[in-house]
Amino acid sequence: MQLNSNSAQPMHTDGHFKEKSPKYLCLYCCEQAQNGGFSQIVFADDVYNYIKSLSREIAEQLFNEYIEYSRRRPGGGLFKYKKKLFFKRNDGKIG
Repeated sequence: MQLNSNSAQPMHTDGHFKEKSPKYLCLYCCEQAQNGGFSQIVFADDVYNYIKSLSREIAEQLFNEYIEYSRRRPGGGLFKYKKKLFFKRNDGKIG
């Protein structure tokens, strides 16, 4: 799926509501802003390491916690599932 837009994108997570989140997210800037320009993309490893610096026990518990989602199906009804807050990827990083 591709979305082309020149409007502002407030903080959000792309595809978090899907059963399998996207593997790649690509952003391309066609024209540099006159001011600003800081990225708001957040990496799961950084979030996890910050939480771990506050409490190693809580950080480890987050691998066993889930968020439950429900979204309306286009034809009606609800699609429900749950996803882990953190998981270990095959490459050793945290998702």
